[in-house]
Amino acid sequence: MRVTINDIAKATGYSKTTVSFAFNAPRQISAEAREKIVETATELGYVPDPIARSLSQRNLGTIGLLLPHPIPFALKNPYMVRLISGLGHVCNDEGLSLTMLPPKRGDLLKSVRGAVVDGLVTIGLDPEDEIVQIIRHRHMPFVSIDGTIAPDVPSIGVDDRRAADVAMTHLLEQGHRRIGIVMLEESRSPDLEAYSGIGLKRMHGYEDALARFGMSSTDPEVAIFHEPCSVEGGRRAAQLLIEEYPETTGVVSMSDIIAVGIYQGVHSAGLRIPEDLSLVGFDDIQEAALLSPPLTTVHQPAEEKGRRAGELLVRMIAGSAVEHPVEFKCRLVRRQSVLTLTVGPGGSAAAGSSEPVAGR
Repeated sequence: MRVTINDIAKATGYSKTTVSFAFNAPRQISAEAREKIVETATELGYVPDPIARSLSQRNLGTIGLLLPHPIPFALKNPYMVRLISGLGHVCNDEGLSLTMLPPKRGDLLKSVRGAVVDGLVTIGLDPEDEIVQIIRHRHMPFVSIDGTIAPDVPSIGVDDRRAADVAMTHLLEQGHRRIGIVMLEESRSPDLEAYSGIGLKRMHGYEDALARFGMSSTDPEVAIFHEPCSVEGGRRAAQLLIEEYPETTGVVSMSDIIAVGIYQGVHSAGLRIPEDLSLVGFDDIQEAALLSPPLTTVHQPAEEKGRRAGELLVRMIAGSAVEHPVEFKCRLVRRQSVLTLTVGPGGSAAAGSSEPVAGR
């Protein structure tokens, strides 16, 4: 039979309130009383109920990470793993637990409604999303990573439009004019006719670069694909490119993990990167430098984003004001996955040389 506070109170002669203070607010009672209560509790085999204790203190000691995908899918993306690592560092330093909250049976709203946490970190949400409105109604502190910036929502991110512009510009500067763009499937709005969040920002960035070279994303020379953020999505994109757009010479991928799949798909078809297809990624996951050849990509500080989000959330839970938004800088890391082409009359391209490996 489980030992309760009532049992300890009867055994020590103290009131239930005094016994409760011994475990939850020891400064409220004398050292002698606390020592006797704790000693008796140990003899009786009493173990405090962590849920009841946290409710009495109105502090659960845990923060939640709202995942847009099921946990097995999310953890296949090294970018997400690094982001979680940064958040985990803060939890470790602050003595907090981290609860991952994936969609419940495909419904993220259910996860938010049932979240038993002190605060939330969200990923890729817009302020108008129903999920955000539910968080607000619960009066729960939250920080947004890679979401649309709003004045009243502490947010962490990068200049996605500028970063995408840099990636596309690099490909175009190397002479590529038959371009593939691999977007994240989830970056499209529910009606599938427009982009939202990061997808919209990065597409604008790609279009900015194309426009400076007299091109547009609607040109027949530009092929756009929408794939899940996974290796499998990248392999499928490569297959479609090779079968339906064989004249494509260069691709920008919205994610490095998709780029990994493109490598696999290209190699499976007996083709080579960058000789047959040049590729620029986005994220600079650790695996990018280990690919053969190493991947040219846009670096963004995933772990630092997670860490900063955690730091802001801890301060908000404590009732402190925070400065936001927080915007980290991106940079292009040039490796060996882009071939330099010579653009001839009429826009025809001839192979040149691949890029040298650039230092960080």
